[in-house]
Amino acid sequence: GKLSYSVLGARLCSATFNFFANKRLTFRSQKSVASAATKYALLAAFSGVMVWQLTAFLNHLHINLYVSKISADIIFFCANFLLQRYWVFRDRISHTTA
Repeated sequence: GKLSYSVLGARLCSATFNFFANKRLTFRSQKSVASAATKYALLAAFSGVMVWQLTAFLNHLHINLYVSKISADIIFFCANFLLQRYWVFRDRISHTTA
């Protein structure tokens, strides 16, 4: 009900803030907003599903649910940082040979 809309709204606000903070401050990317935002949204959706799947898998192996969730979050935090650096916000630099 109303709580679901509140959570969704909070997630959208958070994702929007994080996108622009990462684009401008963390990675200082000059990539177009449309291109980076598309990749960012795809990564966020994929990451969300994968964290959920990894948490369920680890819990299925009888690892404590809290430990499973924290482990999955740490793994995907690191993976997301690298994917944002080298895929989402990567500025193409032309290389010329002498």
